[in-house]
Amino acid sequence: MEVRHNVFAHCGLWALPANQSCFGVQALVQNETGLNESDNHINAKVGGATATTCDFDGDGINDTFHATGVTWWYESSVLRGRYVYLNQSTATSVTLGDRNGDGMCDVDIGGSVFYSPRNSSTGTALALHGGDNFLWRIVNGIGGWAGNGLSVAPGTSPAIASDGHGHWKIAFHALGNHLWTMDSTGALVNTGLPMASDANSPAIAALATGGYEIAFVGSDGYLWKLNPTYSDARWAGAGLSVAPGTSPAMAADGSGGWKIAFHALGDHLWTIDSADRPVDTGILLSKDHNSPAIAALPYFGYDIAYKNAADGLLWEVGPFGERYMSANGLGLAPDTSSSITAM
Repeated sequence: MEVRHNVFAHCGLWALPANQSCFGVQALVQNETGLNESDNHINAKVGGATATTCDFDGDGINDTFHATGVTWWYESSVLRGRYVYLNQSTATSVTLGDRNGDGMCDVDIGGSVFYSPRNSSTGTALALHGGDNFLWRIVNGIGGWAGNGLSVAPGTSPAIASDGHGHWKIAFHALGNHLWTMDSTGALVNTGLPMASDANSPAIAALATGGYEIAFVGSDGYLWKLNPTYSDARWAGAGLSVAPGTSPAMAADGSGGWKIAFHALGDHLWTIDSADRPVDTGILLSKDHNSPAIAALPYFGYDIAYKNAADGLLWEVGPFGERYMSANGLGLAPDTSSSITAM
């Protein structure tokens, strides 16, 4: 069992010092083998460093912020004082305030800002490849064409993301193999970026700092990324080849970062993040046209679902690289992919 990223008011983890001045027992006791600790802190102030300056949950009431030396939390007035996780950080001397004008308290460490995750607005927005091969959108149950009849490339699906405040953006593989976008204001953009001509679809994520990021397979077969706010399109990494007929998956975290998971040429599961750090996980994917799925976890890191090559079953890999079979063994139909979300 792994004990990681905890704070203890105790004087010691495995044993007490000669002159103890805090909790009179050690934090960890092992009666059998297999208990491993890392990145834990002792002698922590109970409750951590606290401040009540602004509103984290958007109800107009200031919430108490706690910095434990390992993680940040706030006591949500919406949830009647329940502690809500914000971020993993050793910083305890911070400045609180709404830095991006979204009505939610953010955390500033010397100019480096952690933006609070946004509250979801009510309602839903869907995007789909209609039976007439046009792009459709359904917003709060009311559906229709997106635009005046936008043709979607055969065998592909649109992706949609919301900023949590009633705004959304769709990215799709248009007929003619260009990447197009459309947003909730009706703004339609042909990015002019060529996509691979096989059946692949883009991925899109709403960023905590505002705006969106899009991942797609370029006409060169490499993984590309696009920030539509700045019209910034480039390779993700130094040229990462994507398996034909597969699509990247993308998720964004609460600090403005994101991560892409994709089925690489050679059938390995690869990832790359917003710091442009590519990782070959070494996980071998099934050779059919299947794509991974990824979700940002509320406490730390990401979880990825994938179709395992050895048995064709659904597996997951967690934020620390741990791999496990989902639900004791579920098979995936050929040329299909799973979806995943964090709760």
